[in-house]
Amino acid sequence: MQAIRSHTPAQYRVPYTVQVDKEQDIAMSSSERCVLQLYDVAIQSCAAGHQDKASKALATLIDELNFDEGGEIATGLFRLYDYCLRMVHKQRFDISQSILKGLRDTWQTGLSDQTATQSL
Repeated sequence: MQAIRSHTPAQYRVPYTVQVDKEQDIAMSSSERCVLQLYDVAIQSCAAGHQDKASKALATLIDELNFDEGGEIATGLFRLYDYCLRMVHKQRFDISQSILKGLRDTWQTGLSDQTATQSL
C-alpha cells in the first residue's frame, strides 16, 4: 500500500491537530462574528438613515436569539432590539444607533476576551 502524499510543500503544511483546532475555532466563532457584522450593518444603516436596512438587521438579530439557552440575557437583548426597531420605525435613528454601538462594543470585548482565553 502506498502512502498518501500531500501536494502541499512541507514548509506550508500544518499539523493535522492544529488544523482541526483552527477549523473548530472558525466554526465556533463564525456565529459570533456574524452577530458583530449584523451590529455593524444596523449601526451604519442608522447613521445613513436607511430604515429598511436597519429594520432588517434588527429583525435578524431578534431571530438569532436563543431564549432556551440565553434565558434572561436573551430576553433583555430582545427588549433592547425591539425598542431599537420601534425607534427606527419612528426615524429616531440616533437613539437606536447609540444603543447598538454600546451593544456592539460589549460584544466585541466579549469576543476579544474569548479569543485571548482560548489562546492560553
